[in-house]
Amino acid sequence: EYKCKGTSEGLIVKYSKKGEREWIKLFGGSESDEFYSVAATPDGGFVVGGMSYSPDLDLKGLTSYEIKSVLVKYTANGSVSWKKALAGEDASSVDGLDVNNSGVIFASISTTYADGDFAGVQIDGRGMATVAVSLSANGQVLWMKGISDDGPVNLTKIIATKDGGCILAGD
Repeated sequence: EYKCKGTSEGLIVKYSKKGEREWIKLFGGSESDEFYSVAATPDGGFVVGGMSYSPDLDLKGLTSYEIKSVLVKYTANGSVSWKKALAGEDASSVDGLDVNNSGVIFASISTTYADGDFAGVQIDGRGMATVAVSLSANGQVLWMKGISDDGPVNLTKIIATKDGGCILAGD
């Protein structure tokens, strides 16, 4: 079932309430692709996030940056609704995800520089930073906010709050 042998691929598996596997889906291209986070959506589907090195197959046409953060929205039956990549000149990855009752998606993305898709986000450039991103249910970016310091900022946990915002935690 591998798309490309010898590389890692994003994998999502759906189990029933009785623990029976309902479906399994692979996502990737000719290079390494990994999922690090998943969140249920109000429509019964799921959004997953991670990173990709692939320029082809499932990632074709998303961005020309080499290492990109990737978000994929799946329906309840495992079909891809949409896919999105956010990237800059340096590596980035979606480390945390949550979705509120309205379907707004919140993502915690690790990156180093405020360039590419992160241009205009305030990052001091002295180490790994976290970018909090809010996306609509159809994957459109609503806002991005950078969190950085003199050293690495690694906020991998994100939770939607009842007031429509989010909260992040990490180190």
